[in-house]
Amino acid sequence: MAVFFACSLSNSVAEAGYIASAGSFTPPSIIDARARNGLTGFEGVLFTPAAPATGLSMNPVGTPAWSYGQYSDFAFSYDSTSGSATWSIDFNLDGDFLDAEESVTSVSPTLANQGFNAVNLFVQGNDAPSAGASVLDFTLNGTNFGAFSSMNGTATNQLFTYSSGTADITVTGRLSFTASGGSQERPRMWIQLGSSFVVPTPGALALLGVAGLVNARRRR
Repeated sequence: MAVFFACSLSNSVAEAGYIASAGSFTPPSIIDARARNGLTGFEGVLFTPAAPATGLSMNPVGTPAWSYGQYSDFAFSYDSTSGSATWSIDFNLDGDFLDAEESVTSVSPTLANQGFNAVNLFVQGNDAPSAGASVLDFTLNGTNFGAFSSMNGTATNQLFTYSSGTADITVTGRLSFTASGGSQERPRMWIQLGSSFVVPTPGALALLGVAGLVNARRRR
């Protein structure tokens, strides 16, 4: 019975599902995966506890590399076992993330065995109405939450939460910038992770199961 209890708790953490929340994201974020109209600078960047202060950037050929009006696939993944985060964008629209400067990975040992209760999507266009940002098929751990956009300087924020948190995270979608932001590093999009928690290890879960069994017997 103790083993059954432990396995059930482990699965409930692994299968936890996020829901769209009416609340707002509370900083600081612990991991940020960002895309932007980079002008002569970078177009993508990943911030983690292990990354340099300036983040791990993606700066593919092009100034910028975006094909305005076209949708680029993107993917973000987080592995709670190792604390590894990977951020990928298909800049050249060839259906993969295998080309130069299309993917970066950061492993943060301090995040090992940690999950996140909150994921935030931030989308912001430029002040000029023609320079907008649009996200289609924003999918978080297998659930498609649809489309989000900002066609001016007003930011769109959508928070996704789950009270028990989830250990591993996978985000996919398609991103389009409609025009250059001129002198501003916009339009842009961020995926932010915050409100971390410790994922119980199998040993800790087994101990919880034993404790639950002992308490049940005492109550009898």
